[in-house]
Formats: sequence, C-alpha cells, structure tokens
Amino acid sequence: MFGDSGFIALKKALEVCALRQKVISNNIANLTTPYFQPSRVEFEEILRQRMRECKLRGKRTHARHLPLGRVRLKDIIDIAPRIRVNNAPIPEGKINNVVLEKEMTEMAQNAIKHEGSTKLLAYKYKLLLSAIGGK
Repeated sequence: MFGDSGFIALKKALEVCALRQKVISNNIANLTTPYFQPSRVEFEEILRQRMRECKLRGKRTHARHLPLGRVRLKDIIDIAPRIRVNNAPIPEGKINNVVLEKEMTEMAQNAIKHEGSTKLLAYKYKLLLSAIGGK
C-alpha cells in the first residue's frame, strides 16, 4: 500500500524539495561571505536521463499498434540528488557568485513544487482513507 509507486515518488519529490530549500537557504545566508561559491541541487535532469535509459519497450508486431513503454519504479527509486558547487570565476567587483534575485526565484519555484507534491500526497491519503471506509 505505502509501497505504491505514487507514494514513493511523492516521498522522493518532498525529500528533494527539502534538500533544495536547505541549499538555497545556505546560498542566501552566505550572500555577503567573500569568495563563497553557491550550490545547486541536481535531480530532475538525472531522473530524465535514467528514465530514458530504463524505459521498457513493447514489441510492435504491426505498424498501426501504439508504441508501448514505461519506466519501472525499481529502476529509478535509487536515484539520489546531487549538490553541485558553482565554481565559475567571481565577477569583477563582486565578493562572490551569489545572486539574490536568482536564489529567491529558485526558492519560489521550489515552494511551488513542494506545495504541489504535498497536495498530491494529501489527495492520495484522502483516497486511501475513503477506500478503507473513512470519511
């Protein structure tokens, strides 16, 4: 039941959002730290790449058959987010590479992803409760 791929995917999404929030917060906290290099959480591109690699393909025996393909959860569940440090040179006249506007934009995008994942998870729990006879 809780091994359902939807629950597992939402758990992973919330974990990535939490890690991303910590990294962005650290970047903002070091806005005035000389020579600080901001970090980014990489996950979505890693996931896309793995999904391309792991896609099952159905055999088409006729040209008019629909192509089949899906990714199995076991092939992508072990994907872990990476934290990548921006090692780009510090622009002249700046003390570091942190751009507050960029960090705030990333934080807002992350909050939207977190809220969406939380709402989906709440909906799945509501469906589960309804299925077992709750209200």
